[in-house]
Amino acid sequence: RVLLFTASNFTPNVEALHGFLLPFVRTHAPLLARLRLHLLVVGSVSRESWNEPHLTVTGKVPRVEPYFAAADFALNATLRGSGTNVKMAEYMAAGLPILTAAAGLRGYDLIAGEDCVTFDSRNFADVLGHTWLFDDAERAKAMAARAHAKNRAVVSMKEAIRPLADALA
Repeated sequence: RVLLFTASNFTPNVEALHGFLLPFVRTHAPLLARLRLHLLVVGSVSRESWNEPHLTVTGKVPRVEPYFAAADFALNATLRGSGTNVKMAEYMAAGLPILTAAAGLRGYDLIAGEDCVTFDSRNFADVLGHTWLFDDAERAKAMAARAHAKNRAVVSMKEAIRPLADALA
């Protein structure tokens, strides 16, 4: 099962990769093996690509769309920052079930436990180990669809410009 974290070279993303995910993968390898989870980090958050057990970092890629198609779940490991996370809109548009830190909820109509699964740096292992998300594909698919439907105007450019187009008409 692939958890996708897309990230640019932005300080909160760099901190998420090097200060949170990398140490997590190294200290929780047995959990990740038991759950058959692999973290895939895509984007300029890293200048280099590398692999470790349970972690692949691609570095900058020409297109992210193939990685969305290859992912089973979306991961927003950004623990701080301001404003909305574009990655969250991309995750919803791709129809991926989302695991996110609380910072990922900013600017979106998302309810933890209904539209996404939330965690913090202290409980990430427990959330991964005890979530229904990996065992109930239909429920995960419904959660992803609900998140997208509730945020359609933010996620879809066509929907976002509809009020303007209607006003101009």
